[in-house]
Amino acid sequence: MLDKEDLAVFHGTSLQRKAEGVLANQLLCVFLLIVDVGKSVLSYAVVYHNGGQYPLPQTVIITVIEALKCLTVTLIHLVKTKSLWNLQPSLLFLFPSLVYAVTNNIFFYALTYVTPAVWIVLIQGKVICTLIIYRLCFRKDVTVAQWVAVVLITFAIALSQFRSLTVEGASVPLVAISLSIINSLLAAVVSVYTEVLFKNDNRRSFWEQQIQLYFFGTLLNLMYVVFFDDVKQKAFSFSLVSSNIKTFLVATVVIATLHGITLATIMRQLDNIVKFYISAVGNVMTAIASTLLFPDKFTLDFVFILSLLILIVAIYLYETKNFDIFGNKESELSQNNNSNNNVSK
Repeated sequence: MLDKEDLAVFHGTSLQRKAEGVLANQLLCVFLLIVDVGKSVLSYAVVYHNGGQYPLPQTVIITVIEALKCLTVTLIHLVKTKSLWNLQPSLLFLFPSLVYAVTNNIFFYALTYVTPAVWIVLIQGKVICTLIIYRLCFRKDVTVAQWVAVVLITFAIALSQFRSLTVEGASVPLVAISLSIINSLLAAVVSVYTEVLFKNDNRRSFWEQQIQLYFFGTLLNLMYVVFFDDVKQKAFSFSLVSSNIKTFLVATVVIATLHGITLATIMRQLDNIVKFYISAVGNVMTAIASTLLFPDKFTLDFVFILSLLILIVAIYLYETKNFDIFGNKESELSQNNNSNNNVSK
């Protein structure tokens, strides 16, 4: 289950983006943005049309999503290899599944202290933590423009939630702040750990990696459901739910499954920062979609538009790695030369 060849994944680690398939990666990012917004809107629609609560415990929904992701990637692997006997199980994939289970439960516990809007702002430290891990542990080149971009992404998310933060009024409890710090550190570590596995585990195909990740995720969440949730009572309550709400819930599970698999593909092809800023854009786009679909609950204002513009600038800065907004090639070449000179020193 865990041998020297598995541990060799962490030696000579590469976190470089895939150079091939630029257009395919761009389309993948667009698709991720679409399913990210779809997942958020559908999830809220379930609550909105069911009297402000989910028809099933969130842990049950998460378990079903993990199981469907596991089934989906297993079928893809089976189609590609025509066999499941070639799987090579490894405990390397247990760690990220365990951490994801912990962070999911931290999320639900934190919501007893603060609203989702406040929590979204509190956990943005994970973006900066991820970039620090890239720089310190993997010596990944990070320009000043990219550091500024990450700060702008964090600021844009806080700005997009400004209304909810001001409506709250009360100060954020110390418990919530502590939980957000723990969550941010765990999220950053597990994101980079998973990216390392996806890009450097040459013994297993991408789909086999996904099978193990989602299998452990399903197993851990299922154990939580069995030991801590009143399944029989919730199943009876779910039977009384209207067919429309069940349809919304099924759609949510399907979209969340596509979202998870696409997210993993983005991590393998590109990196975690791309995942974070697509999620950041998704938060703002979700607010816009919610304004159109749930006008009694959401209204769009200048703050959301401003936060979206800041995100666009931040993404541009991160991808171009310089402050040359107008595409001055000479400035870009000069910065690259300076960077190369610094490396050679």
